[in-house]
Amino acid sequence: MGKLRKSNERRNMTIDDVQKGVARNRDEFFHEVEALLSPQSAEVGDEIYLGIRPLLPGPESPFSSVTFSSTQSGAVRRISIDQQKADQVRKIHEKSTDKPVVVAGSVIEINASSKTALVRSPLGGVTTCAFDAEKFKDLMGTGLFRIGSKIKVSGLRYERVRRDYLSVLNIIDIQHQNPAPN
Repeated sequence: MGKLRKSNERRNMTIDDVQKGVARNRDEFFHEVEALLSPQSAEVGDEIYLGIRPLLPGPESPFSSVTFSSTQSGAVRRISIDQQKADQVRKIHEKSTDKPVVVAGSVIEINASSKTALVRSPLGGVTTCAFDAEKFKDLMGTGLFRIGSKIKVSGLRYERVRRDYLSVLNIIDIQHQNPAPN
């Protein structure tokens, strides 16, 4: 159902809308990766780290380096991450896992029996968000907590191979996107 809604929303988009969206997302991506590689990267949201973590060079990766590039106004913009930079980023973010992190994205699955939801970030990473009974009941009572809702939560993150796990401490925001009228 969510894909159908997205499809209907996209029908009304112009080529100019798409080009502007791509440029905005590209600029945000490059800005966030540059911030991630800075010495203060522990202050950067974990979303970008979680999104590119599978691509970072390391023992579990087939890559020795990775380069992100884009052409803008005839100029090529590149960011390269070698093994040393990837290790530095991992070390900073492993230290920061004992501090609350923010996860934002779309709810793609809700499991009432385990009081969890799967949240897909705009970069495509999926995190299992676990709520205590009271928070989960409150969320369900809002009428906003359903598949397709946009949610922003903070909590303690635990890295796992398949999907990270977030023990939710706070619900920052939740919005349900109404389908576009036909």
